[in-house]
Amino acid sequence: MDEIVDHSERRRAIRETNIKLPEGELTLMFDDRPVKLYEFKDITPFGVCLQAAEPASPSTVITIRYLHRHGQFEVFGEMVWQEPVLACVNDQKHWLGIQFTPDRITQNEALFELLLVH
Repeated sequence: MDEIVDHSERRRAIRETNIKLPEGELTLMFDDRPVKLYEFKDITPFGVCLQAAEPASPSTVITIRYLHRHGQFEVFGEMVWQEPVLACVNDQKHWLGIQFTPDRITQNEALFELLLVH
């Protein structure tokens, strides 16, 4: 049975692809468990596309934590779509579309601004 893929987050805002990794530490977590984060593909204030070391289940609480010597914040979201990276057979890497929790817009916008190359 084919999984239904929801791409609605992709259409809510212009997707920015000119992404830089900031000073400090970014941590991806699935249900409070660290997961290797490989790269960001694009981002909006409403969500992000990123590559992770493993797939997420639909009920997974996804957290992106930013820690820097001047402060920290967290962004929460849920997986709205995912697909495996087709690099090799045994690779578990997955692209994930994550929709941010809308009630934390200040943190969502902070992550968006943090990752953009100005």
